[in-house]
Amino acid sequence: MAIGDDRQENVTSGGTPPASGASQGPSGERPTEPDMPGAPTQLPELAEALREKEQFRKLAQRVQADFINYRNRTQEEVDDARRGAVRRFATRVLEVMDLFDAALTQKASAGVEANWVNGVIAIQRSLAASLASEGIERMKVAAGDAFDPRRHEALLSTPTVEYEAGAVVHELRSGYVKGNEVIRPAQVSVAVAPPGDEDGPQSAST
Repeated sequence: MAIGDDRQENVTSGGTPPASGASQGPSGERPTEPDMPGAPTQLPELAEALREKEQFRKLAQRVQADFINYRNRTQEEVDDARRGAVRRFATRVLEVMDLFDAALTQKASAGVEANWVNGVIAIQRSLAASLASEGIERMKVAAGDAFDPRRHEALLSTPTVEYEAGAVVHELRSGYVKGNEVIRPAQVSVAVAPPGDEDGPQSAST
């Protein structure tokens, strides 16, 4: 019959419908997996980049360490130069201070007008203030102090039984310090045992 033949013809001419779950692209073709060009070479390039990064990091650390060492060395040189300048300044001023000390001894100032003596004292104090502004002070030395070669310079030996051998007897020239640093040692006379008394003075405990 004509109707049955037309229905069969439509089925056969339409072809087989696409299977469920199969997707097609806009053009009716199945999409392919995206290409990954260069994928096998990415790992070596990453390793090289990490290696260069580590090299730059170590280089930066060395540069920083060198800069710190340079800064510390420069600061030390500046400090040494300043200490040297202070020493030179102090040496010149201390020579003048010695002259004032000599002029103001009781023997030298005997019979001199009081106004003159007071004027010399005022100048000496001004010099002492200049030294103090740099932290330089007169060293304290007393008779009976133990001789210290770092602070004292022995010029004379004095036979005596009053002090232990090796003790300071007299200060001959003042010494000066800046904190714990000796700018100029004090010149002193040192006690020695008198001839025939090599054992020296008896200690208080005997």
